[in-house]
Amino acid sequence: MRFKPRILEAVAWGLRSGLEPVRRISSPPSTLSLLGQR
Repeated sequence: MRFKPRILEAVAWGLRSGLEPVRRISSPPSTLSLLGQR
């Protein structure tokens, strides 16, 4: 494992930030209610 933890963290963060908007758009209105509660 020559990969540095920072690279793994950056990749994981990038995937999360990239998947969040996709989930909001493709997911049912239930997510909108969750966002409204925040």
